[in-house]
Amino acid sequence: QGQMHGKKIAAKLELSASAVSRHLGQLKDAGLITEETHDNRTITYRLQWGLVAALPDLLGDYLYH
Repeated sequence: QGQMHGKKIAAKLELSASAVSRHLGQLKDAGLITEETHDNRTITYRLQWGLVAALPDLLGDYLYH
């Protein structure tokens, strides 16, 4: 899928920009999203769909083994 700005994510989720920023940082650290800078100031985010799709299996392995 496409990229999205943090402000747009915050608006869609009806969360504060600071809360979204904190969560985006955690998702980035986990490798579930990537961050791309445009024009040295605008940042967009993109989900890493392959990793996101693998989450149910990974969580199942973690919880039940």
